[in-house]
Formats: sequence, structure tokens, C-alpha cells
Amino acid sequence: MVVGPRMPILRGIDRRISFFSGPALFQMDSALIRDSMLSLNRYARDQGFTSLISSPRDYPYGYDWGDSKVHLQCMEELIIDLSDSWERVRGRMRRSIPEQVRKAERSGLTFDVQRDQSMLPQLLCLLENTRLRSKRKRGAPFSPYYLPHLAAKPLSCLSQSSIARFCVARKDSEVLCVLLVCAFAQRAYALLIGCSDEGYDLRAPAFTWFNAIRSLKAEGTAFLNLAGGNTFAKISLGAERCTCMGCVSPYLKGPVRNLLFQTLRWTENLTVRLNQY
Repeated sequence: MVVGPRMPILRGIDRRISFFSGPALFQMDSALIRDSMLSLNRYARDQGFTSLISSPRDYPYGYDWGDSKVHLQCMEELIIDLSDSWERVRGRMRRSIPEQVRKAERSGLTFDVQRDQSMLPQLLCLLENTRLRSKRKRGAPFSPYYLPHLAAKPLSCLSQSSIARFCVARKDSEVLCVLLVCAFAQRAYALLIGCSDEGYDLRAPAFTWFNAIRSLKAEGTAFLNLAGGNTFAKISLGAERCTCMGCVSPYLKGPVRNLLFQTLRWTENLTVRLNQY
């Protein structure tokens, strides 16, 4: 993805080429990854880009850049291994999860999976309720849209694709909780979950997670990436910590433009943080 500056006058110091993850190779060998990234870095420089950004998301592979000047980025993600038997997958969950699921079932909750965009408005509504609830409890701003460019319009496009699954918890006809998951090639990614106040009282989030995991397992999914966020809650679901690696290479056009690029990037990050308050 090519990201240009908002102001054309800044094009000389801020023309980025960005990737949401590292290269996908038939054999994930560190030397092959390094050679691929170095080739990509040369291409970006030759094409006039000022920086190359490779996000660490869902990329648990280490590699060495050699003498190239880059800023390595590491982040911790939480991944559930679904390649084991269901008994082992369930056994890695904390005891409280099945207990909450049984309470939800006794309260009359039911689960289903929708594969069309009709559930998106419900999800967005429940997300707003989750945001407000979290703000009341924590006393601090909270945004469920933790991924770059994850907003209503991209979500609308995503929900129309075959990889989107809306995992839904209901009581009678009322939707209490919606979890959006993307699944492709034996890997799945949990993106967003929203819940009503009644749903929280009836243990709908744990009920939805549990049944979504079981449904993905039955579908043949090998790994479910829960990203970061509420670490305790996701470890309770049986997720394990995994360190993922990415990089920012801002030195493509020399030290002066690099300094200007870093200053601009710092200003943008500060603006985003201030806007959350």
C-alpha cells in the first residue's frame, strides 16, 4: 500500500510504501526473508519512496537486516493453536470460560455464524456500547479500532467478502454480542467484538468466543490470532504469547529527509494521541 502525504508539498519527505505484514514464502527461512526484504528495500529506494514500513502483525519470524539501517519493531500477539484436538484446545482454557458458557446457555443464549454484511450495523452499534462501557470502567479513552485504516468503510468492504464471519450470540431474537472474524487458508483473525449491557450480564462475550473457537476448529482452522489488547482475557481463552517482527526503513533518501520524516511521523503520532482525549 502506497501512502502519500496529505499535503503535496510534503511528497519529497513523506512518500511511504507500507505492508501489513512481512513476506509470505513457501519456506519461512530467515535468510530468504532477509533477502526478500533487502530486495524490497532497494526497489522502494529506486522508485523514489522515502520510507518502507513492514508491520509486525502476524509475523512471528525473525530475520537479520545485516548492515542496512532500519528500526526493528516487535510486538506481542496472542494466538490460539487449533491444530490440536478439541479436548486439548478446550483444556488450555481457564476453568472460568466453560463455566460462563454454561451460565449463558442456562440463560437461553444461542449461537450462530453469519457470512453476509447484514450484521455489520449491529456490530458497529455494539462496538460503540463496548467503547462507552470501557470508558466508564477505566476512566480513559478507548478505541476498538486498533488496526490502521480499520473503520466503517473498509469494514463494509470486508464484510462482503467470503473470508468474513460474524459470530453472533442471541437471546430469542435479540442480538447481544457480535464477533467479527476473518478466516483464510487455515488461519483466522479476530478483529472486533461488541456486546450490549445485557449481554455482559449474561456472559455473552465468553459464550461467543468459546463457540467461535469451536466453530473455526470444526471448519479446519489451524491458528486463531487474537492480536493484542486485553491479555488476561485472551490468555483465558487458551492463547499463547508470540513475538512478531516488523521494521521501518526511513533512510531511503538520506539523513536530512530522514530527520524530516521522523519529525513528521512523531507529530502525527502525537496528534492521534491528543485526539483520543
